[in-house]
Parts: sequence; structure tokens; C-alpha cells
Amino acid sequence: MATKIKHVVVLMLENRSFDHMLGYLKTDQYPINGLTGYETNPVNLEPGAKEIGVQPDATDILVHDPGHEFSDVNVQMFENPLGPPPVERPNRGFVFSYGQQPHVTPEIAPQIMSCFSAANLPVLSALAQEFAICDHWYSSMPGPTWPNRFFAHCATSKGGITNGGAANYDMPTVFEQLTAKGRTWKIYFHDFVHALQLTRLNSPENVVNFVKFSTFAQDARKGRLPNYSFIEPRYYNGLAAANDQHPPHGVARGEALIASVYKALQASNTWPESLLVIVYDEHGGTYDHVTPPAATPPDEHTSQFGFDRYGVRVPAVLVSPLIPKGTIVSQPLDHTSIIASLRENFDLDGPLTHRDRDASSFMGALDLATARTPTQQVESALRANSPVPPPAKRLKALAGERYLVSSTLSELQRAMVDATRSITGAAPTPLRAGKPIVAVDSERAAGQYVELAIDAYLARQRSQASGRRTSGSRR
Repeated sequence: MATKIKHVVVLMLENRSFDHMLGYLKTDQYPINGLTGYETNPVNLEPGAKEIGVQPDATDILVHDPGHEFSDVNVQMFENPLGPPPVERPNRGFVFSYGQQPHVTPEIAPQIMSCFSAANLPVLSALAQEFAICDHWYSSMPGPTWPNRFFAHCATSKGGITNGGAANYDMPTVFEQLTAKGRTWKIYFHDFVHALQLTRLNSPENVVNFVKFSTFAQDARKGRLPNYSFIEPRYYNGLAAANDQHPPHGVARGEALIASVYKALQASNTWPESLLVIVYDEHGGTYDHVTPPAATPPDEHTSQFGFDRYGVRVPAVLVSPLIPKGTIVSQPLDHTSIIASLRENFDLDGPLTHRDRDASSFMGALDLATARTPTQQVESALRANSPVPPPAKRLKALAGERYLVSSTLSELQRAMVDATRSITGAAPTPLRAGKPIVAVDSERAAGQYVELAIDAYLARQRSQASGRRTSGSRR
């Protein structure tokens, strides 16, 4: 096919399921595979247990992080930490699983059935209804962040099913395929850069493509966006407030991030040839009623899990002026569909693995011959309802608020601290004059350490790359 899209932007957020975020958009006029309002889960796995129904009353913060490790997902799906055989009625273990998490009491556990109304999630809801919603996009495996993000870049996690670990992540990536075809790419990040763990990308020549998100709007305005942009959110309440939407981080700042990316694209000269993909890495233990189907194992790395079934559905929205209003994409998709779509659009070599070989592309949703103007409905929703984070100069004054000084780190955040040490070789030492980071025993300190260490590491790598180019030009 002829390339219609010159700029693909993927914003991958954290740990929310489709029903939790978008299920209540379902109506007779908008027949997505969402919620009827009659879905329930028992409070425990005993026969005759009390049923808890879904409610459209989710609010900004889910205080206690739900379980989303491999065994947790199996309990939520099949009432068995080891996984199948399938039960007669799957997807019935969410309340029970939540009740097993630290500090979650029997009174708190039913909160996992709370889902968002459009009014409480105005930005994502408006974009979904204005452009295209994908109601069968699944996380690539039933587990946490690390392996699912690897699938988006490599179509495999090399057998990994957990966050962290000292594995050699040497898998070929879609970024290398883009380079081979003369296409450009950048990874825009806030604090931690997950993709730096990929050894093929972590080189002085490639790290010039790892840039701070603060440059994204400027790149869009000046027509300097690459062919492929991948955006990582802020994972810590550190130097600024987190916007990844990973519980207990609220959704409001993630909504503001979504709005800022959309507005930057929509205002740019490249908007008629751009596609924004808003997707989540995994469901994070929040409720969804659809049982994931079978999947193609990507490769031979199956000692811990066969990778023969998807993880839980996640929210996914496609945004482009070439998409008709109200489009519903119901074909099965997963994170490797990003790779399949890039391959189709940019004529890349491939596939990387058996998984992206069999993955469906979503480029068929862009079937308008000319770009259309978004309706006033979505523009009004973004103007009126986009939450705005506090400006940077207020962060110090807000340091006493809970969202900046959480005393504990999530399992994901601890893994990121360990990965930062491994990537950069930097221990938590004084990184700013007069402001030593002597420990990472709070979220704020860990976030500061991770961001400053990564920034310093990338600066050293860029300097090396510049030195090599200068040396080469003198020969």
C-alpha cells in the first residue's frame, strides 16, 4: 500500500483494563464490547459468595495497587495461580485477588469493580468516540510491565514474565528495522527509559534518539517529528508529578499527558499525515469481563510460560484525521500489532518473531482519502475538562503532599531503580550540588535518582557519539 501516514506516535501508559477505563461508553448507538452494568464478581471463591457488581464510580486515585504478576492474572482469570484449565465462568477472581493485596481489607476489595464514567475520564473518552476505539486489544502476555513493553518493541520478551532481572535483553527491535529502511525514530521519556535495557539500542549511536518529553511539542510545532515516536510517561512522583496512571498514581495527570500529546499533534503542520496510538501496557489487575484468546508463541523461549495466550484487554484508541468519527476496531490486536502496522505502513523488513508475523495491523482504520476536521465535541471536551498539572515552580511548595512523598516504592519502581544502577553504573550518590541523594527509600528520592542518573548517562553517551563522529571526520 502507498504510505499515507508519515508520523506514527505511540503513547503507552500503565496498568488499566479496557472495562475499567472505557467499558461504560457502551450504548445501543455505540456498540463496543463494553459493560452492560450487570457484570459481577464474588467476594471470594467459595460457593454462594456475595456478588459485587460493576459501578461507574471510579475516581482519580485507586489507593492500593492491584496484583498484576503472572500468578495474580491467573487467579483473576481462572481462580488458579498456575493458570488453566479454564473454569466454567472465567474472569471471576478480581475481587478475591484484590483482597489478597497488602492493606486491602474486605471493605476495600470491592473497589476493584469500580469503573470510569465518561464524565470522570473526559479526555480518553472523547478521543475514543471521536476517532477509533479498539475493543479487542490485549496485552501481549498475562503479566506485568516489563515483558509487555518488550513485546511492543521486539515482539517477544525472550521468555521473561516478570519485572526486572539480570537478563540479556539482546532481542532485535523494530527501531533497527526502521533505521535499515532510512526511517527516523525517537523515544520521548520523562524519567525512566525502559527501552534502554535493550542492548541493541543502548549504544552511543542510538541514544541520540532518546530525548526528554519536554521537546515533543516543539518537535511537532517545527515539523521535526520522526517517522516513529514512542512516548514513555513519568513513572515516579520525583522531580515532578507522575502521569503514568499506574495505581496509586491518579488518572488526571495521565489525562493531561494524553491531551498535551494530542494538542501538539493536532496543531502541527504534520497532523494530516499523523497517527496517534494511545494504549496501556497491561491491565494492572483492574476488572475486565473478556477472557483473553489464544495467541501465537513468539519463539522458543517458553520455559516459564508458553506465551500461547494473551493477557487481559487494555484500553486502546487510534487518533488520526484519516479515521471516520466513531470507528470501532474489533479485530484481535496486541502490542505486536504496533510492529505489524509499522511494517505495513513503512514497508519494513520482518517479521521479528512469529507473534508479529501473525499480528493484525490496525492501519485499515485510516480509510478516509483526505483529512477531516475533528468535531467541536472533542475540542470542547479537551478545552473544558483537561486536568492541568501544577507548574514546576509550585512543586517545591507541594512537596508535603502525599502524591510527591510516598514512603514506599512499588515493585515496578524498585525494578526501575535496579535497572538504572545496572544501565548507568551510578549508585545513589550526590547528583546535584547541595542536594545529595543518599538513599532511594522513598518514591520521591527514587524518582530523583532515576531521572538524574539516566540524564547524566545519556549525556555521556551522546558525548562519546559526538567524539566518534568528530574523530571519523578527521581521518
